[in-house]
Amino acid sequence: MQNTEGVRLQKVLAQAGLGSRRSCEELIEQGRVRVNGVQVESQGRRVDPEKDLIEVDGEDNKRFFCGGSDDEQANWSSHHHEKDG
Repeated sequence: MQNTEGVRLQKVLAQAGLGSRRSCEELIEQGRVRVNGVQVESQGRRVDPEKDLIEVDGEDNKRFFCGGSDDEQANWSSHHHEKDG
């Protein structure tokens, strides 16, 4: 039985500025996303961005999802996009 509480992971990632929902689904498919230290292996995972530790490419994004300052969010977002090329 799948958890029906929380927000779909790709939606949280997209709202964090990591790209469109579809590009965030690709991050998940590529094995680049972990939730609470466990690699996400399928689409549809639901998370609580206030409680779950979400990592992309090994970076802890909790500060961003929990409402870091605008400067922190801009710096994190631009740093992530630089890594993607």
